[in-house]
Amino acid sequence: MITLWEDEEIPGGLAGWALLDPTYPSCDVIVHPALRGSERAAAMLARGIARLERDAAAQGGTAIHVGWVAEDDGVLGPLLAGWGFSGAPGLIAYTRPLDAPPEVTLPPGFSAQLVGGEADAGRRAPRHDAGNRVRRGGQPRRTEPVSLGGV
Repeated sequence: MITLWEDEEIPGGLAGWALLDPTYPSCDVIVHPALRGSERAAAMLARGIARLERDAAAQGGTAIHVGWVAEDDGVLGPLLAGWGFSGAPGLIAYTRPLDAPPEVTLPPGFSAQLVGGEADAGRRAPRHDAGNRVRRGGQPRRTEPVSLGGV
């Protein structure tokens, strides 16, 4: 389940999002940088955790997880510790500047294409899904190219 928080005062309008995965069970909450460390960000995380607790308890779960917190995160680490979470050491955040994207060489038979809006994305989604499925044994399955009507 994905929850989006919108705010017209935030550039781009997206204040944050939460991804709840009841199968793990885990909750990832990502907030706009302008909200980092704010009461509002803490409230978003608390709401995600509360929903995850209810869902996990209903399924007989005994623990819940919050992801994407670096071990040296001085904002989320103490907040989560105050709520009874303990961290797993070693999560490191990697950063790459956006003004110098790396050159990417794709393997033979693969190509990158731009998506032209929501309608185009809708046509491409099944193909994307098929390419991400994994067969037994963990081997990726590659699908043959499909015509998208001149796209």
